[in-house]
Amino acid sequence: MEITSKDYEFNKAMQMLINDNVNPILISNNFKKYKKNNYVREMNDLAQIISFSVRKNDLKAFAYFWPIFVPCDTFFNYGIELTGTTGCRLLSGKYFTTIYERGISDLEIQFENFNNEHKLNFEKLVNAIKEGVLPEMNRIDSLEKFINIVNDEEETIFGNKYGKKRRKTIIDDFVYAVCECLSENYYDGREKLIQIKQYLENVGLKYEDRRKIYEDIQCLLSSLEDINEETKKNFEVKYNLICIEMRKKYKLVK
Repeated sequence: MEITSKDYEFNKAMQMLINDNVNPILISNNFKKYKKNNYVREMNDLAQIISFSVRKNDLKAFAYFWPIFVPCDTFFNYGIELTGTTGCRLLSGKYFTTIYERGISDLEIQFENFNNEHKLNFEKLVNAIKEGVLPEMNRIDSLEKFINIVNDEEETIFGNKYGKKRRKTIIDDFVYAVCECLSENYYDGREKLIQIKQYLENVGLKYEDRRKIYEDIQCLLSSLEDINEETKKNFEVKYNLICIEMRKKYKLVK
């Protein structure tokens, strides 16, 4: 679609660039659009998400990893804002850019900005996805590999360090506990899930994220007695059911 100065609007122009230049790349790399400007694919229980926020005068882009079983994705613990400070380290800042309109009311000048600045900056963003984000997502292609990298002080994700010493949230605790349950450390992970459940009961379930995590822990640990191998098998069955529900949410399965 051809844009002229008479019908130019920043947000519509950005949406056109996403549709024409990003959508084909992500679809060809097995991503699915699960809501407007949000794309996801799964690799071995690890969701990989690329999303865009198009507003009246600015465009923001995000890339992050998300364990498929986590019942909420309202923020990204494990990723970057490509157009923000965390995006500066991707490819050592080779394609880092910001895209925003400077609030100029003159449509002719805005249209010039689009042609002379925004298009070039958007091209940088596309290159950052092609050369930085997608290779990183191909490298971290499983939940197990993701957990190992997040806990390695020397490793980075999208150029940013994580490691065991970073400040953790209830999401982190939940992720690590579930992964322990899936490993040979089932009983340790199970005990941590019980502790998280008790903590959430104490602090309250006012926030949706906490409530969803609490409900999943209740599902995973429906029986708190008679710890045995059958309990672990039941855990794995319920874990898989939760994963299926999240895949449905992301429209990865019907």
